[in-house]
Amino acid sequence: MAFIETRQIESFMNACTMLAWGVLDLDKPKKFSEKRQWLKLYYRKPELTEMVDKYKVKEVFSKKIGAEHVVPLYGVWDRAKDIDFESLPNQFV
Repeated sequence: MAFIETRQIESFMNACTMLAWGVLDLDKPKKFSEKRQWLKLYYRKPELTEMVDKYKVKEVFSKKIGAEHVVPLYGVWDRAKDIDFESLPNQFV
């Protein structure tokens, strides 16, 4: 897989956005859309990858606020055919 430079991604984002809203100012973002695109490109924090993982975020918040405040997890499956529907509560079946 080829490495894509941040500036290449920025150029692509500008081209796509320009069709709908005009040019993005990513050097001094003012609009919400510009700030959101800037964050996608330049805001790199390791914990962000944990926050988008549904399984991992439960662990993180269980440690921070307590497991009693986190919605219980009934299981993790890779394929739908692996789900044991008999083990799930009736309201989810």
